[in-house]
Amino acid sequence: MDVSLIRERLQISPRAGIAWFMVDESDVAFAPQKAPGPRRVILRQWSATGPIAVVFARTSTGSSGIPHTPHDHKTDFPRCEIDLRGRIVSGVPLAAKKSILDHKTAMCDEPDVSITRQVLLAPASGAK
Repeated sequence: MDVSLIRERLQISPRAGIAWFMVDESDVAFAPQKAPGPRRVILRQWSATGPIAVVFARTSTGSSGIPHTPHDHKTDFPRCEIDLRGRIVSGVPLAAKKSILDHKTAMCDEPDVSITRQVLLAPASGAK
């Protein structure tokens, strides 16, 4: 049994504003022209019911959103791929199937509490 099933059975969800995932661009459609390809996303909202979560994409080329520095915690999170300066695009909430936000796509936890606060303050409604 994988961690995702254990979380589901215990009703423990990933932490909003903290949990980072690496999903395929086609799963979130932030920049569909880049699919297939990796897209880093941070969880904004995990509803207790329903199959959809809300995430924000991270971009290293965009100019709008929350400024975000690279992570420096490969020792603790070897799967972390947040290695360039970028922005969390908090103005564009994205719908993501909860089933893709699992132990296979989990990367790391956001180490900066001010980033977590800003992510949680951004509206989650209107996910496309």
